[in-house]
Amino acid sequence: MDLVSSAAVIHDEQVRGFAKFLTFVFLLIVIGAGVAWFWAGRQPGPAVQFRQPDKYVGQTSDLDLMVETPQGQLSRLDVTIEQNGKSFPVFTLSQPTQATTRQDSANRFYVMRPIGKRSIPELQAGAARIVVHAARPVLRGMRQAESETTRDVQVRLEPPRVAVVSTFHYVNLGGAEFIV
Repeated sequence: MDLVSSAAVIHDEQVRGFAKFLTFVFLLIVIGAGVAWFWAGRQPGPAVQFRQPDKYVGQTSDLDLMVETPQGQLSRLDVTIEQNGKSFPVFTLSQPTQATTRQDSANRFYVMRPIGKRSIPELQAGAARIVVHAARPVLRGMRQAESETTRDVQVRLEPPRVAVVSTFHYVNLGGAEFIV
């Protein structure tokens, strides 16, 4: 073997060794990125807490909810009311002037808006559901951690009625049976 061919063999071994090293580093990067992607997908979405309404929506009911997310990062917030297969938009983060919003800390965001029959005329008496979709960016914005929260409510549109039940009143008992 002459000196030139042995130098070529050594050079080829160095190139192969370097190629193996680069392949190993590339595989480590791909595995690390896959683990980061998987981990980011398991992060919790924003926590949504309904403050109002509890069970019933009427003519002038209000929606009051709190969204809590780490560092106040919120990329999506959509609130709708679903009833009889129809969906009525209530609030979206892209149009914040639809409701009164405030932020009392870096992590908490409040939304307040009327949702009764006067503000959404298409509402009918019966069962309805308030649906909140919220998302926050994770993995430097490459992925979204989402959450969905719902609340079942009853839409009541008839005003309360007062009627006389009895014409006999016992004042000594305080007249408690006079009005029901």
